[in-house]
Amino acid sequence: MGSIDLRPDVVIMVGPRHSPLHAIVVEIQQKEEPGKLQALPRYAAALWLQLTCPITVLMVCPKARTAKWAAAPIRTSLPGYTLTCRVIGPDQIPAVTDPAEAAAHPELAALPVMAHGQHPPVMEAFVAALRRLPDEYAPHRAFIRACTDVGLLDEWVRRAATATSAADLFAEES
Repeated sequence: MGSIDLRPDVVIMVGPRHSPLHAIVVEIQQKEEPGKLQALPRYAAALWLQLTCPITVLMVCPKARTAKWAAAPIRTSLPGYTLTCRVIGPDQIPAVTDPAEAAAHPELAALPVMAHGQHPPVMEAFVAALRRLPDEYAPHRAFIRACTDVGLLDEWVRRAATATSAADLFAEES
């Protein structure tokens, strides 16, 4: 029997670390992946066995088609175990076009960029918000500004959707 990957993108625990009241498995889903449908119930079950608290699986999907796919119940081969994920898609993420609003909460303004980044006012508001951040919150700003390779900049934007650290964002692929 091969090993099974039981590591979701992010797990948020609500309550005390050693006795959480609830846990949320968060998955960023850019596209439909049939294999993910088998992994999600496993993530939830493994976490439930480990923490013995209620588990919610939350899918964040920048594309409406992917959100619709992720919202369908996932039937497993275990009798009675069907997982229905909570889904946040572009319809649930407001487009932030006001630079002041984006600057007030830049970490939240990143979600509308994922969902509505193809609309110039959303991207412009986000960029304006980032420009307002003090340098101590943007240690890589000079590095990014110095980059003239448009392809590399595009790659960084794609990685930013799922990166967990600056090291992930700027890592060179071998």
